[in-house]
Amino acid sequence: MMRREIVENSSPGLTRAGFLTSSAACVAGLGALSLIGCGDDSNDGGGGDGDSKPPPKPTGIARFGYPVSGTKSPADPGDSAQVNVDFARIYNITEPMARATDPNSSLRLAESIEAVGNDATVWDVTVKEVEFSNGKPVRPEDIIATVRRLSDPATSLLANSFGDIKDMKKTGPRTVRFTMNTPIANFVSKVGIVLFAQPEDWDPMKPIGSGPYMLESWVRGRKTVLKANPNYRGPGPYIETIELIEFADDDARVNALLAGQIDAIESVPTGPLKAITDAGHNFVEGPSDSYVSIAMHTQKAPYNDPRVRQAIRLIANREQIVSQVFGGHAELGNDMVSLLDPEYPKDLPQREQDIEQAKSLLKAAGQEGMNIELVTSLATASGPQLAQVFVEQAKQAGVTVKLKQIDPAQFYTPESGYLSHPIMTSAGATPYLTVASIALASGAPFNETHWNDAEWIKLYKEALSTVDDTKRKEIVSKLMTIEYERGGSMVAAFNVNSTAAKKSIKGLKSQASNTAFNQAMYETLWVDAS
Repeated sequence: MMRREIVENSSPGLTRAGFLTSSAACVAGLGALSLIGCGDDSNDGGGGDGDSKPPPKPTGIARFGYPVSGTKSPADPGDSAQVNVDFARIYNITEPMARATDPNSSLRLAESIEAVGNDATVWDVTVKEVEFSNGKPVRPEDIIATVRRLSDPATSLLANSFGDIKDMKKTGPRTVRFTMNTPIANFVSKVGIVLFAQPEDWDPMKPIGSGPYMLESWVRGRKTVLKANPNYRGPGPYIETIELIEFADDDARVNALLAGQIDAIESVPTGPLKAITDAGHNFVEGPSDSYVSIAMHTQKAPYNDPRVRQAIRLIANREQIVSQVFGGHAELGNDMVSLLDPEYPKDLPQREQDIEQAKSLLKAAGQEGMNIELVTSLATASGPQLAQVFVEQAKQAGVTVKLKQIDPAQFYTPESGYLSHPIMTSAGATPYLTVASIALASGAPFNETHWNDAEWIKLYKEALSTVDDTKRKEIVSKLMTIEYERGGSMVAAFNVNSTAAKKSIKGLKSQASNTAFNQAMYETLWVDAS
């Protein structure tokens, strides 16, 4: 019996250029069932902080500004409404076994994730020897109980991620063996990133976890107070108290930063960027997989016609979008997600605006001069700004676009009509097979385009069962190409991961990531009171 394993990396942190180079090289060298020496969750005190070093024990307070959330509980991974502030709470209170912050899916709570045998149907997950914030040890029983809870489709939108699990059993003091119904070659990025360890008696309103911080208080849609977890394994945390302040719009977040009411913001709007830097604040950015798009319901008319979908894509002037929406701080989208994946087909022609071809396609589809109600929300990052630019671009093709804006706190709820809109702005990130499992595959909880392409489905299943790394990458590239040719999204741009902070906030790094504040790893940050 052969065992290949994923082991945690202990190398020092990387610079922006170094991360990009190492990330691509590391992923290219991965075996189908191995991830060795890739990723890093250590803190090296870097980020251009000069002589400033982390304090010997947690001290100070930091206040971070986020867009508002409508989640119903403070740190439940299965909750239906999750935006950046929710992920930040979840990742800092209750950690997953691995993080999909880059294509490497680096380990966090797991000490190792091992494939037993060669067919990717049996996996051993061994958790680190750690304690929950209440001092009790993290046990296999806690992991099994967590999976059972998050597998319930009635209460958890993560149920699809665990749908392939046939059996779970404790095989050691810190190990759970998962037997799958079918081969899952990407177990780490499909299951590991949503596999948490929560106590058997988990209370979603009073969450206990093994992360660097503990929940002290939470007021829905307004404020969260986190306290340093004294039982955390380290390194860090270095900040005693972190407050997460939620804002209904970007202007309010920026004004609060400039007024000194908060210490940092993520997803920095480019309009007021000069005012932020002129005020003496640091600005940190790095490339990311984070995209903004227009998603079309492929099972509803008129977007069930690929000619209409193609017309929408040809109406978009992406260079103008990058300039006007992101102030140039973004990469052009090309109707495929997961830009940082090595499988991303960069040889495909960049789709450009072609108004005459768009008109021709709409006429052939019987949709000449069509009217569109485009649903958007700040919950989709720069979605409203993209929508406004698209309104003007559509006029060139004789298309009238009316915008319907939904409160970000309500956007991802059934009450708002989420998943039923014919056309809407969207945003997301993470490696491709992870995106596929949660937003494209049959039964995926966030399948906004209601994608149901027979060829794509067949290849997707083939990719999941292909343990040969090279062959699987070829399949993934084909999956992306199908989306490029006839998919349900107009991917406009990939915006950078950005943070603006007072100079007193230390430890921030410029790195390839999909989440601000060092991938929401608050334990890597500290406050310099000098």
